[in-house]
Amino acid sequence: MKCIEVSHMYSHEQWGQEQELSLSIGLSNKQEKDRIVFLLDNYNSVFENDVEIKRKEIDFFVGEKDLIVYFDEMLGFINKEKIISKTINNKLVYFYKTEKEEIAIYEKNNDNIRIYCVFLCLIWYSCRFLIINNQWFKEKPEELINVLNKKYESIEVKVLTIIKDNKIPIAIKTIYY
Repeated sequence: MKCIEVSHMYSHEQWGQEQELSLSIGLSNKQEKDRIVFLLDNYNSVFENDVEIKRKEIDFFVGEKDLIVYFDEMLGFINKEKIISKTINNKLVYFYKTEKEEIAIYEKNNDNIRIYCVFLCLIWYSCRFLIINNQWFKEKPEELINVLNKKYESIEVKVLTIIKDNKIPIAIKTIYY
C-alpha cells in the first residue's frame, strides 16, 4: 500500500485546476489498496469555516491545525545538538542546522509556539508513515508519494534534508507538476 498526498491548498482557497491536476496525477499512480490523502493548510487560518471539499476519491482529509498535538513527539526524533536558536524581532526562532543552511522550524514568543511549514510537513510525513502513532493512519505504507506543485519544492527539499539527517525511516517519492 502507498499513501499518496495530492495537492496543497490554503483554507481560504477554492478547489480548482491545480488541485484537479494533482488529484488526476495521484489517481494515475494509485493501485487498489493505496490511499489518497489531502492536507489542508489551515494552520494560520483566520477564517471561521475552513473550506469543505467533497471528493469521493480522497480517503483522508487532514488540516495542519490537527498536527500541532504531535509537535513535541516529532521534536523527540530530531538531534537536539543540531537545533539552534536566535532572537529575531523579539521572538526566539529555532533552526535545524545542516552543513549548508539553517532551516527555520518553529518560533517561541512568550508561551506561544508557531510551527513553521517545514516542521508541519515533517510531522505530516511521520504520521502518514506511522513513525508517529496518530488518529488517521493505522497501516504503514510501503512508500509515501507526494504530488505537489513545483512551487513547493524548496520546502520539500528542507523536509527531506531533516529526514535524511536524522535517519527517520520514511520512503518518499515526490512528483512535481
